[in-house]
Amino acid sequence: MAAPLTGKTAKKAIDGDQVRRLAKLGLTQRDIADFFGCSDSVISDRFRSEFYVGVAASKVSVRGLMWARARGGSDSVLLRLDERYFGPVGRQLPGDDSEVLEALQDDNDSISAGVDQGQASGQVDPIEE
Repeated sequence: MAAPLTGKTAKKAIDGDQVRRLAKLGLTQRDIADFFGCSDSVISDRFRSEFYVGVAASKVSVRGLMWARARGGSDSVLLRLDERYFGPVGRQLPGDDSEVLEALQDDNDSISAGVDQGQASGQVDPIEE
């Protein structure tokens, strides 16, 4: 005679260390659940700490690579780290640029006053033969 069904299913045998290693590789809880053939809730409920330890290890690994690239001179990584630690670069709101244009014109006038206008405009004296 078969055993009566109680409505409960046996817990799936899942290795917590393997959950941690998969999370360290960047897999999501959904990805890990698919790998083990279980629901997301099994991973989030039974293996929450292992999952988050793996996620933290993944972040440490990525940050180490970013710092190495930044020290090597990668501009894009330097900008990313700059935004991470110092916040996004402030963007000037659109507005009236007349003050900026006036300041640039004043600078241009003071510079050109001390320079031969023919040279400043890019004109070249004709070559005499």
